[in-house]
Amino acid sequence: MTATELRELRELIQARYQLDIEIWRDRGVREFRRDIVVEKMHAADVALLKIKHMIKKWDKREYFGPDEDWEIFQDIKARINERGKREWIGNEPWNEPQAA
Repeated sequence: MTATELRELRELIQARYQLDIEIWRDRGVREFRRDIVVEKMHAADVALLKIKHMIKKWDKREYFGPDEDWEIFQDIKARINERGKREWIGNEPWNEPQAA
């Protein structure tokens, strides 16, 4: 794993987070404008798949130097694999009950 690959992972995580914020913010959008949000939902789901693929591909101790780097990776992996990462397609935000 290279510094460039780590940077790409960081950028993907940041992009996914930003998309999640935008999607959730736009959850009340009217039906005729939902196509914009659906595009963001697809992009967010693709980003999450790429992130998970990278994590799975790098999950080998020999790819890391010091134990500290391996431990940091294990923490990142655990956070990525935690439950609650929303896959947007099929779980549209406008189907969520709105708070009163």
